[in-house]
Amino acid sequence: MDPPVDPSSDVTNEHRLNDRDTPKKNSKKFVLVLTLFSAIGGFLFGYDTGVVSGALLLLKREFNLSVLEQEIFVSVTIACACLFSLFGGYLNDKVGRRWTTIIASVAFTSGALLLGLANGITLLMIGRAFLGFGIGLASTTVPIYIAECAPVSIRGQLVTMNNFFITGGQFVASVMDGLFSCVPEGWSLINTFKRIYHSKTVCRALIVGCGLQLFQQLCGINTVMYYSASIIKMAGIRDESKAIWYASLTAAVNFLAGFSGLWMIERFGRRKLAMGSLAGVFVSLSILAIGFQLSAVNSPKNLNQTNLENNLCSYSTCDTCIMDDKCGFEYTDNGHTVKFGYCLPKGNSSDDSDICSTETNSTTDHEIFALDFCPSDYSWSAILGLVLYLMSFSPGMGPLPWTINSEIYPQWARGTCNSLATSVNWICNLLVSMTFLTLTETITKYGTYWLFTFITGLGIVFVFTSLPETKGLPLEEVESLFNSRLCSCGKRRNYKDIDNRK
Repeated sequence: MDPPVDPSSDVTNEHRLNDRDTPKKNSKKFVLVLTLFSAIGGFLFGYDTGVVSGALLLLKREFNLSVLEQEIFVSVTIACACLFSLFGGYLNDKVGRRWTTIIASVAFTSGALLLGLANGITLLMIGRAFLGFGIGLASTTVPIYIAECAPVSIRGQLVTMNNFFITGGQFVASVMDGLFSCVPEGWSLINTFKRIYHSKTVCRALIVGCGLQLFQQLCGINTVMYYSASIIKMAGIRDESKAIWYASLTAAVNFLAGFSGLWMIERFGRRKLAMGSLAGVFVSLSILAIGFQLSAVNSPKNLNQTNLENNLCSYSTCDTCIMDDKCGFEYTDNGHTVKFGYCLPKGNSSDDSDICSTETNSTTDHEIFALDFCPSDYSWSAILGLVLYLMSFSPGMGPLPWTINSEIYPQWARGTCNSLATSVNWICNLLVSMTFLTLTETITKYGTYWLFTFITGLGIVFVFTSLPETKGLPLEEVESLFNSRLCSCGKRRNYKDIDNRK
């Protein structure tokens, strides 16, 4: 006898099937993004199986591999993939798809690092084994994960995308093999990385070079260059034209202050100039932080905190009011210090103007509805801080990281180490430019500048303990400055003796 059927259960299942057959547009986009990230495992699968074809020809000559060693080099990945594909099923059930994928990613990363640092057949084999570990888990997990996440109507397409990524990885691997084959002496770039890794002197120099580039960006220079007009507006300069012209003034200071660096770099040397520059940046960032903090503490009060429906825009001050995109602060501009006003929803200001289309609106009674600034008596501190910042930064920490990076590496590592340090510069540049406005909303404006001040303080400590003086030294002698531990770099040279040698 068939078991009774629960009608409500059938209806529910039918609705679920219909929901999966006709996914919402946003759901499809999310699943597509999810699939693309998941299929990276397939890409690595293809890359690591395909790269061996061209690499074997070059590695055979580089490591003098015998026929048996070549066969083991190729086959160890397949053997480990076979083993861990069997283990992958248990791991999927035990820890889940997500953690299995993460474990596979760790295996891929470990294998790549071992192969990159390999100086003999043993590390080559171990690295290839780790890649097989990752391939075995990825080949088991990724298709299952995509199928379980995909709506029925597009599940076949999304699972097939994993195979598309596998073949794409094999194609990219073959192209990379071709590119490396065109490099003089075959895989000399990888050999350079290995040589850098095994040279303590060059590693110390690279830490200093990358550290200088890092602190150049993390002390906030590009918040000043990219957001100077916004910073001045945040400080309470209501007129946009004035804010833009004040920003151009800071840009002019940046340009003119750079000329003094041409004289000071040889007069005072790299180390003293870097210390002085960072000290000036530290002071100017403190001025910015204090100015924004005073503006926040003395921000005009909201007079109608409890008179609004649903507590909409019921903030205590202008500073907190304008942080809400739905609110603005209305106040009377009478030429004196503004102490009170009204935090109102957009569209509800007393002048009944269309405030959504403009940032500020004035009536004949000088009623101002502010959306992204608060009236403040401390606006001058932002301009002063920005000017002092650029006067300090431009002659010192602006050019010095580039100058020092061109001096501190031996000739065989100079190009590679400079490229690594430059990449650190751009990564930090991207990090700062993409997070500045978010930081001002999350930890407040003054909190953001206190953060930059703290990082600059760390930069001062780094330069004081790690940066040797290179002024007056031939490039051939600079390398010897990093023969001892980093923290003694600042004490190793008698700088007066260096000056006397000129």
